[in-house]
Amino acid sequence: SGHELETHALATLEPVVYDLFLVETLLELVRYNKTLQFLTIIIDSVLNEGDK
Repeated sequence: SGHELETHALATLEPVVYDLFLVETLLELVRYNKTLQFLTIIIDSVLNEGDK
């Protein structure tokens, strides 16, 4: 496609790595009640967004 593989692949994977980091961080914080509530809101939002 004219792109260098390393540059193109890294740019494509960046959002995935960011999302995984965010989920990992939230799971580490889940021991706190407010974080659990926040994670529940995020998951509900993502599930509802997928239904549209």
